[in-house]
Amino acid sequence: MLKFTKTTEYEPGIVFSLLSQSWAELWNEELEEKIKQYDREIFENPDTVGACAFISNLNDEPIGMASRDPRQGPEVGIIACVQGGTY
Repeated sequence: MLKFTKTTEYEPGIVFSLLSQSWAELWNEELEEKIKQYDREIFENPDTVGACAFISNLNDEPIGMASRDPRQGPEVGIIACVQGGTY
């Protein structure tokens, strides 16, 4: 069963783990630092950045993440979805 959960239901590092698996072929030091920073921002700011990120789960296993950027709304909505993990 596929479901989505808030990032705050996980420990910091879950976003980094999922994105590093998803982007393994593109991996470099700059990307690593940006993803680490994004993971920190999600957990340090649960009412802003953190409220816009979700973990996708298949049979209760985290397999990816999705996020949205509402700053240009309501006319424009930017959604990003990245799948990772082993499933």
